[in-house]
Amino acid sequence: MSLATAQRPQKHHDERNLLTEVECVLLALLSRKYGFVLSKPQKKSTTAKQFVKVRTLVKENEEYEFELQKFIKARTYQRVEKLQKEGFPLKTARRKTQSIKRSEALYIFEDLLLEFGYIVFFEKINREGINGDVQIFCNGKFVYGKDDIRTIGNKVSGFLTQRLGNALCESVGVGELCQFCF
Repeated sequence: MSLATAQRPQKHHDERNLLTEVECVLLALLSRKYGFVLSKPQKKSTTAKQFVKVRTLVKENEEYEFELQKFIKARTYQRVEKLQKEGFPLKTARRKTQSIKRSEALYIFEDLLLEFGYIVFFEKINREGINGDVQIFCNGKFVYGKDDIRTIGNKVSGFLTQRLGNALCESVGVGELCQFCF
């Protein structure tokens, strides 16, 4: 086994960890106007940071709840159907859409943050995670770089993991994650 081959899994762990940290920072920014219902992920990560599974988003002062997991499931089903129509077997179509499910929530969080002037720039995002630099801007002004995102993301991830504990689901109220944004 070459040194390059031995380092590949660690590289992918770093990419997945950065994806999780960006997701946590976006949740902290959204927390100013949104509450969340979190649930335990189906699979527990043992080598990389655990992804945050947001089941529901609730906007401040509104009764409407956005069922994020149901939306992602419906989008995935549509993609599987499309791939099957293109001639892929069901098993292959499901495998091809698996990695998309991870980033779908991230894209939705980005879209919601656009309403408040936030834009996220990725150097490169792929099925493994985020590779390279990532920056967050608000109304055209630089807010967070990769190092800030890693710091804040780790704190938010730890808080949410501890908060969820052994429960199957847990609510995070509006503003609860704002303490992590500096």
